[in-house]
Amino acid sequence: MLTITAPDGHEISALYSKPTGSPKGTIIVLNEVFGLTNFMQDICDFWAQQGYRALAPAMFDRLGPNKIFAYSQSGIEDALQAKQQLMQMPNQDGLIGWDLQVYDIQATVDHIKQQHPGPIGVTGFCWGGTLCWLAASRIAGLDAVAAYYGTNIYAFIEEKPLCPFMLHAADKDEYLTLEQVTDLEAKYPNIPVYHYPAGHAFRCDKWVTFNAEASQQADERSVDFFAKHLK
Repeated sequence: MLTITAPDGHEISALYSKPTGSPKGTIIVLNEVFGLTNFMQDICDFWAQQGYRALAPAMFDRLGPNKIFAYSQSGIEDALQAKQQLMQMPNQDGLIGWDLQVYDIQATVDHIKQQHPGPIGVTGFCWGGTLCWLAASRIAGLDAVAAYYGTNIYAFIEEKPLCPFMLHAADKDEYLTLEQVTDLEAKYPNIPVYHYPAGHAFRCDKWVTFNAEASQQADERSVDFFAKHLK
């Protein structure tokens, strides 16, 4: 774990994994609604194995430390309640909701730039997939972003990504629906969108909709995508 301090003084804890050799760059991992679970650590370790520093800021930390929820029906209910609470909590400057979450991601980006000059990529899942879209469209200086089934991306479809962006879409997703993804593809034909015959959260091997084949294929595409753009 490491600690990132935002400009308003808020301290963000973060998972951190580093490669054995010289890093190719840094990848920010944005957590799903369950928080910084073992799955998020596994993702950081995966990217470290690919040669990148990987850093996952705890997006729930403004509610307090160690907000991690179980992979169960009651766990997801608790997680969604916590997310709603987070959305309604402003900081001292009046930032609230998605704007405040992007503020914390910007603080993470600034921390990386100060500590580790080099290319920066972002990836994320579910809630973190939406934050991927917002990071790509609102934060300058990112080199590439790869999102997995971003729950609320469609609400921000008018915000165009500023950097290369890739989306892994679950065709059976009840949150980011196939119809919404089709609209996004029509609006942004240059954004690569990959479809998988799977449900929401297909990448998470701790959840009931995990799809091993789709996960492997998506990760291979993400590896190639970051290898192309993080130079």
